[in-house]
Amino acid sequence: MNPGKRYLRNTVFALWGAAAFFIAWNRLYASIGTEGPEWKRSLLSLGLRVEQESKPRPELDLATAKDFSKVSVYGNFALEIVGSTQYKVTFMSADGSTAKVHAYLDEGYLRVHTEDEVKGGTLHIEVPTLQRIDANVPRITVRGLVAKEVGLYGYRGGVATLQQNHVDSWHLFSGDALDVGVDDATFAAGSIKSNGNVVIRRDP
Repeated sequence: MNPGKRYLRNTVFALWGAAAFFIAWNRLYASIGTEGPEWKRSLLSLGLRVEQESKPRPELDLATAKDFSKVSVYGNFALEIVGSTQYKVTFMSADGSTAKVHAYLDEGYLRVHTEDEVKGGTLHIEVPTLQRIDANVPRITVRGLVAKEVGLYGYRGGVATLQQNHVDSWHLFSGDALDVGVDDATFAAGSIKSNGNVVIRRDP
């Protein structure tokens, strides 16, 4: 067989192989390609795999929240954390009515936020110990908490109060002005370091 015919034969075989691979690939993802927007089906027709959209996280009933070591909260309400032997999480609105509260458990975090129309109220968290508190709320109180090390990160500024805590090491940070009142028991229990726009004062 001369070189020209051999080249033509190899080219035909390569095209057949590519066509067979293309058909098999599309059959493999046909169940995905028949659903969803047109752009997804177009990509699949080219043999490209499209990742499925992630499902929304299931919401959590506050009364069932437990086994978390970090807290992240957002809203126009006060955050109150109290050291306890058991987990207990409740939200009390300013007027006593039922407020819509969204809660999730995610990688050790209890994440809680309210709708924008919720004004005031208190998120009360009882917990054996914590490692980190991320708070985008106007007021924070931490009382009676027992821990080796706690990071408190404020994202809105406002006022924080630390009372009767037994924490070896505090790390405080806030981008906006955060006024932190600390009582003698919390000072005596361990060290307090701060970064950012944080003012620490003794709170009798």
